[in-house]
Amino acid sequence: MHIRYEYMKVKQKILDSVNMPQKRVEIAIELRVGEQMVQYHMRVNKENGRMTKMDFLKAISKISGVPVNEILEDAVVVEKEPQS
Repeated sequence: MHIRYEYMKVKQKILDSVNMPQKRVEIAIELRVGEQMVQYHMRVNKENGRMTKMDFLKAISKISGVPVNEILEDAVVVEKEPQS
């Protein structure tokens, strides 16, 4: 029996394009959070994390000019044997 995991993350090239103070502040304003919170989530880029939520994706899209449907990596599937 296999266990299957699927997850999404923001593409590294998108992160690189918006990971500068001015753009992080603009994203933070869109989200009504602090810039440090945006910086944290960008640094971590957690699988299925905060950055994969629609409000964050829309903010990144608005600031970067990249459509929402091009911001996330394709689903990554990892299959593992359960440990006995």
